[in-house]
Amino acid sequence: MFRRIILSVIASLPLVFSCSRPQSSEHFVRTENADESGAYRFTLDFPEGEVYDLDLYVNMDCGNLKFAQFSGIGVSALWESPEGEKYSEEVFIGREYLDAGSFYGKRVVAPYREDLSMDPPGEWTLSLSMDKEAIETFGVTGIGIRATRK
Repeated sequence: MFRRIILSVIASLPLVFSCSRPQSSEHFVRTENADESGAYRFTLDFPEGEVYDLDLYVNMDCGNLKFAQFSGIGVSALWESPEGEKYSEEVFIGREYLDAGSFYGKRVVAPYREDLSMDPPGEWTLSLSMDKEAIETFGVTGIGIRATRK
Protein backbone atom coordinates (compact mmCIF):
# COMPACT_ATOMS: atom_id res chain seq x y z
CA MET A 1 0.00 0.00 0.00
CA PHE A 2 2.71 2.45 1.02
CA ARG A 3 4.66 1.52 -2.10
CA ARG A 4 1.66 2.38 -4.32
CA ILE A 5 1.29 5.77 -2.67
CA ILE A 6 4.97 6.58 -3.22
CA LEU A 7 4.77 5.45 -6.86
CA SER A 8 1.66 7.57 -7.51
CA VAL A 9 3.29 10.62 -5.93
CA ILE A 10 6.43 10.16 -8.06
CA ALA A 11 4.32 9.63 -11.18
CA SER A 12 2.36 12.83 -10.59
CA LEU A 13 5.38 15.09 -9.97
CA PRO A 14 5.87 15.95 -13.67
CA LEU A 15 2.25 17.15 -13.79
CA VAL A 16 2.79 19.49 -10.86
CA PHE A 17 5.88 21.08 -12.40
CA SER A 18 4.37 21.34 -15.88
CA CYS A 19 1.57 23.66 -14.72
CA SER A 20 1.97 27.36 -15.37
CA ARG A 21 -0.04 30.44 -14.65
CA PRO A 22 -2.81 31.05 -17.20
CA GLN A 23 -2.16 33.62 -19.91
CA SER A 24 -5.32 35.54 -19.02
CA SER A 25 -7.69 36.02 -16.13
CA GLU A 26 -11.22 37.37 -15.98
CA HIS A 27 -13.01 39.08 -13.13
CA PHE A 28 -16.74 39.79 -13.17
CA VAL A 29 -18.96 41.68 -10.74
CA ARG A 30 -22.72 41.33 -10.94
CA THR A 31 -24.76 44.52 -10.65
CA GLU A 32 -26.32 43.39 -7.38
CA ASN A 33 -22.79 43.00 -5.96
CA ALA A 34 -21.67 46.54 -6.79
CA ASP A 35 -20.68 48.53 -3.71
CA GLU A 36 -22.92 51.05 -1.94
CA SER A 37 -21.92 53.82 -4.36
CA GLY A 38 -22.76 51.62 -7.37
CA ALA A 39 -19.10 50.93 -8.27
CA TYR A 40 -17.93 47.58 -9.56
CA ARG A 41 -14.62 46.95 -7.75
CA PHE A 42 -11.75 44.76 -8.92
CA THR A 43 -8.38 43.95 -7.39
CA LEU A 44 -5.74 43.24 -10.02
CA ASP A 45 -2.18 42.07 -9.39
CA PHE A 46 0.48 43.54 -11.66
CA PRO A 47 3.86 41.90 -10.93
CA GLU A 48 7.02 43.80 -11.77
CA GLY A 49 8.10 43.58 -15.39
CA GLU A 50 4.88 42.02 -16.70
CA VAL A 51 2.83 43.59 -19.47
CA TYR A 52 -0.93 43.18 -19.98
CA ASP A 53 -3.74 43.95 -22.39
CA LEU A 54 -7.04 44.76 -20.66
CA ASP A 55 -10.55 44.36 -22.07
CA LEU A 56 -13.79 45.54 -20.48
CA TYR A 57 -17.04 43.69 -20.99
CA VAL A 58 -20.61 44.49 -20.10
CA ASN A 59 -23.43 41.92 -19.97
CA MET A 60 -26.99 43.11 -20.58
CA ASP A 61 -30.42 41.55 -20.38
CA CYS A 62 -32.00 43.45 -23.24
CA GLY A 63 -33.72 42.27 -26.36
CA ASN A 64 -33.07 43.28 -29.94
CA LEU A 65 -35.56 46.16 -29.83
CA LYS A 66 -33.98 47.71 -26.75
CA PHE A 67 -30.45 47.08 -28.05
CA ALA A 68 -31.34 48.96 -31.24
CA GLN A 69 -31.44 52.08 -29.01
CA PHE A 70 -28.01 51.31 -27.54
CA SER A 71 -25.30 53.57 -28.95
CA GLY A 72 -22.90 52.69 -26.15
CA ILE A 73 -22.29 53.14 -22.46
CA GLY A 74 -19.97 55.46 -20.58
CA VAL A 75 -17.80 53.94 -17.88
CA SER A 76 -15.92 55.92 -15.22
CA ALA A 77 -12.69 54.19 -14.23
CA LEU A 78 -10.91 54.95 -10.97
CA TRP A 79 -7.54 53.28 -10.41
CA GLU A 80 -5.94 53.16 -6.97
CA SER A 81 -2.27 52.23 -6.67
CA PRO A 82 -0.84 50.02 -3.92
CA GLU A 83 0.35 53.29 -2.33
CA GLY A 84 -3.12 54.88 -2.38
CA GLU A 85 -2.64 57.25 -5.32
CA LYS A 86 -5.75 57.64 -7.49
CA TYR A 87 -6.14 58.11 -11.24
CA SER A 88 -9.42 58.48 -13.10
CA GLU A 89 -10.63 58.46 -16.69
CA GLU A 90 -13.77 58.13 -18.75
CA VAL A 91 -14.20 55.25 -21.19
CA PHE A 92 -16.93 54.71 -23.79
CA ILE A 93 -17.94 51.21 -24.91
CA GLY A 94 -19.86 51.47 -28.17
CA ARG A 95 -22.31 49.07 -29.79
CA GLU A 96 -19.69 48.13 -32.41
CA TYR A 97 -18.09 45.96 -29.72
CA LEU A 98 -21.05 43.56 -29.62
CA ASP A 99 -19.37 40.22 -28.92
CA ALA A 100 -22.20 37.83 -28.24
CA GLY A 101 -25.92 38.04 -28.14
CA SER A 102 -29.19 36.26 -28.29
CA PHE A 103 -32.63 37.74 -28.71
CA TYR A 104 -32.75 38.42 -24.95
CA GLY A 105 -29.17 39.13 -23.90
CA LYS A 106 -26.12 40.95 -25.20
CA ARG A 107 -22.44 41.22 -24.31
CA VAL A 108 -20.14 44.00 -25.48
CA VAL A 109 -16.38 43.54 -25.13
CA ALA A 110 -14.07 46.47 -25.79
CA PRO A 111 -10.29 46.80 -25.68
CA TYR A 112 -9.38 49.06 -22.76
CA ARG A 113 -5.57 49.19 -22.42
CA GLU A 114 -2.76 47.64 -24.47
CA ASP A 115 0.80 46.99 -23.30
CA LEU A 116 -0.02 48.06 -19.75
CA SER A 117 2.76 47.81 -17.17
CA MET A 118 1.93 49.29 -13.78
CA ASP A 119 4.31 51.39 -11.72
CA PRO A 120 4.53 50.65 -8.90
CA PRO A 121 3.94 46.92 -9.32
CA GLY A 122 1.56 45.18 -6.94
CA GLU A 123 -2.15 45.00 -6.26
CA TRP A 124 -4.14 47.81 -7.85
CA THR A 125 -7.84 48.48 -7.30
CA LEU A 126 -10.02 49.37 -10.25
CA SER A 127 -13.51 50.77 -9.62
CA LEU A 128 -15.84 51.02 -12.61
CA SER A 129 -19.08 53.02 -12.51
CA MET A 130 -21.88 53.52 -15.01
CA ASP A 131 -24.90 55.77 -15.20
CA LYS A 132 -27.72 54.19 -13.16
CA GLU A 133 -30.28 55.07 -15.81
CA ALA A 134 -28.27 53.23 -18.48
CA ILE A 135 -27.93 50.22 -16.16
CA GLU A 136 -31.71 50.06 -15.77
CA THR A 137 -32.57 50.89 -19.40
CA PHE A 138 -30.35 48.20 -20.90
CA GLY A 139 -30.59 45.68 -18.06
CA VAL A 140 -26.89 45.65 -17.23
CA THR A 141 -26.31 42.49 -15.23
CA GLY A 142 -22.64 43.18 -14.55
CA ILE A 143 -19.28 44.29 -15.81
CA GLY A 144 -16.02 42.42 -16.12
CA ILE A 145 -12.38 42.84 -16.96
CA ARG A 146 -10.09 40.46 -18.81
CA ALA A 147 -6.32 40.78 -18.24
CA THR A 148 -4.14 39.03 -20.81
CA ARG A 149 -0.45 38.67 -20.02
CA LYS A 150 1.86 39.30 -22.96
